[in-house]
Amino acid sequence: KRLASGSWDKTIRLWDTTNGDCKAIMKGHTDYVTSIAWSPDGKRLASGSWDKTIRLWDTTNGDCKAIMKGHTNRVESIAWSPDGKRLASGS
Repeated sequence: KRLASGSWDKTIRLWDTTNGDCKAIMKGHTDYVTSIAWSPDGKRLASGSWDKTIRLWDTTNGDCKAIMKGHTNRVESIAWSPDGKRLASGS
């Protein structure tokens, strides 16, 4: 069981819910991380930030797989489609 948290320290952390240990710290955003969402298959994580980007993360190794740019203001919300093929974001 895993839990993900986004933070004002510009990181995303993956936690083991059985013992409370931090299993990974994912870095790359240059401003506050305000929204995170697990993909339906549980293998990817999307994060939105005040840096106006969305990042896609591989949660098996913590690598950033993509950076999506285009928002002209802070990204405040993100959500996956049920099939995991699309991502919606709000700014």
